[in-house]
Amino acid sequence: MLRIYKNHSAKFDNPQDLKNYCFGGRGVVTLENPKTKIHHTYHIKKPRNEDEFPDDVYFIYAVHMMGDTNKCFYIGMIERGKFRLTRASRFDRHHAIVKGAHYLMQMMENPGAFIKMNVYHEGMCSVCGRPLTSPASLKRGVGPRCWAYLKDTLPWKQPNPDG
Repeated sequence: MLRIYKNHSAKFDNPQDLKNYCFGGRGVVTLENPKTKIHHTYHIKKPRNEDEFPDDVYFIYAVHMMGDTNKCFYIGMIERGKFRLTRASRFDRHHAIVKGAHYLMQMMENPGAFIKMNVYHEGMCSVCGRPLTSPASLKRGVGPRCWAYLKDTLPWKQPNPDG
């Protein structure tokens, strides 16, 4: 079960912070249509058995909230910066959840994508899973200790200017 801290949730407003958060290894984000308020929550995580996969592989799950509990359903994987479905995917390519995962990837590269949809992290550090509290940590979605580690391991080497 994921620990989600709704009272610490924050909206991303730029692709770099979103990308840094999603590739922290435990990111949980909600993609929301601001007009309809329809939303989908995604968990983007590193494989448990990391030595069996290249460093740039992440799995994406749809998170279904049920009161205080949640359940994750496998959607697909990100490899070399591209999202794709696999044989184990629980959804087909036409499903709204899959389309949302593709859009989330577009948002990581294109600032214009933030006009149509809102994306929020769910208040937990994307590296260690602890609740976020400081303003800088809430903005980037990563706690200060984890940021010191993460910014040096990101393949694109573009540290967040806010520290």
